[in-house]
Amino acid sequence: MRIALATAALMLVALPAQADWTQIKSQNDLRAQVLDNRYVEPETKAWFTLKRDGTLTGSARGQELTGTWRWKRGVVCYDRRLGGEDLPSNCIAIMVNGNELVTIRDSGKGRQIRYDKQ
Repeated sequence: MRIALATAALMLVALPAQADWTQIKSQNDLRAQVLDNRYVEPETKAWFTLKRDGTLTGSARGQELTGTWRWKRGVVCYDRRLGGEDLPSNCIAIMVNGNELVTIRDSGKGRQIRYDKQ
């Protein structure tokens, strides 16, 4: 876990230097700052919402995104379907800065995607 957090911190170098990015580190932070908000990726217009009931909804590539999520040791893990097809499960670290959110796949070691809160 410490390695994942350290890796996530190092990956922040790729985020804008002037921003005050903070990592979601607890379920309380997740509830207060992320759940039930709609986040849209600016270029592709893909979007998602993590709901308080443990489900997720969204859209990507013109197809419906559905699934479930759970909190697991500092990251959000999910199972999802896009257009009726299962996608690989994964876990994401989440960073926030005001109305911006970044997900970092592979428990904070993978690809970063930035979203805007709508």
